[in-house]
Amino acid sequence: MAKKLVVTKFRHTASSDIDNHLRRYLIGQERPIQEITRSLKRAEAGFQNPNRPLAVLAFFGPTGVGKTYTAELLADKFIKFVWRCPQPKECGGFEISDADWRKLPSSGEYTSPICLPHMKKKKTRVGLLKYQLPKMWKINCGQLSDMAGFNVNTLLGAPPGYLGYDKAPFFTGGKAPKVVLFDEIEKVILSKYSWGENSGVSDILLNILDTGRTVNNAGDEVDFTQSIIILTGNLGAQEIQQEFEKAPFGFISEGKIRRKISQISDQEIEALNKKIYQIVKKKAEKEFAPEFVNRLDRLVVFRFLTQKHYREILNRELEKIQLRITRSPTPFRMELAPNVRKLLVDEAFSDRHQGARPLNRVLDKRLTTPLADLAIQRAIPKGALVKVKVEKGELTFYQETEKTIKAATQEGAR
Repeated sequence: MAKKLVVTKFRHTASSDIDNHLRRYLIGQERPIQEITRSLKRAEAGFQNPNRPLAVLAFFGPTGVGKTYTAELLADKFIKFVWRCPQPKECGGFEISDADWRKLPSSGEYTSPICLPHMKKKKTRVGLLKYQLPKMWKINCGQLSDMAGFNVNTLLGAPPGYLGYDKAPFFTGGKAPKVVLFDEIEKVILSKYSWGENSGVSDILLNILDTGRTVNNAGDEVDFTQSIIILTGNLGAQEIQQEFEKAPFGFISEGKIRRKISQISDQEIEALNKKIYQIVKKKAEKEFAPEFVNRLDRLVVFRFLTQKHYREILNRELEKIQLRITRSPTPFRMELAPNVRKLLVDEAFSDRHQGARPLNRVLDKRLTTPLADLAIQRAIPKGALVKVKVEKGELTFYQETEKTIKAATQEGAR
């Protein structure tokens, strides 16, 4: 009798660890987390296509909602160095992580990692060099689009005999980092750009997405088959903004329908979020060449943030501020009244078309800068409890009678 295969007990895995990490810090964006985790599960099981990147994900949608931040969060979770052979052309570019080296049965025979292909083929011992990996490769396509004729040389290096040949290319030989980010991808892919002066960048990218590899000016192969390639952009931003201008979201003023983003309710934002995927998908199919769209594993549209998301982000940022204060030369603890949090969220929310970025600017202006001024003027004793209140629309700061808080002082002294 056949037995149905199901997961009966959850086991901690590398992909689940990254999933938890992304969910902890990336607020209001479920879809990109799901797509990243799916690609990592395939790689962890060994089911990925060996001739393509682990995943090719296009992140589009409103500005300031976490597209680039997602790539940075993901990059934080991968190994930071590997052991590489100093003679890559003779062994095919052998490299291995420290953890994988220790798992090898033969690792105990050597005091330091050696190149196994050299030992197997030539019976020669070639010691590996420890190589610090970049956090990720970030390619600013907006800058490349302004470098007519030089953008290909920037990525792969100039050909022999050309100016800049002695300069190292951005894509160095060997395995690429686990995360490769092409920011503002529409600047080199959209038809109005890419088939002119930037067609070289388009060709490089299409080759990487198709085969998982490319070759730089030194003849070294650059391997992207173990990388997640993330393409970010603001494709469809104009069309999304036009949705804001339609009823029932608008309001009447002086006989005209105008748009105030701060007056949109969370329910209306959720309704709009359901529309923007089709808006962006239609725009991508219209503007991008078919050979590019067909190489994407997923087109992920980021959502507008609601007030609930803003409150969650505010709490996270306040925790970071408190940690910095605790580790500062003048450690103290701050306590915010409920209407302080509401004022901060409402002010940032009024500029919500910029995403979550205005929240950090509001915090700097309203909270951290006034507190810094009080601290450097020695108006706040070490270990004090500072209560933050709202008076006449402004934040005010009060020191509690109890002047010392043992926990804050001890933590700050570390």
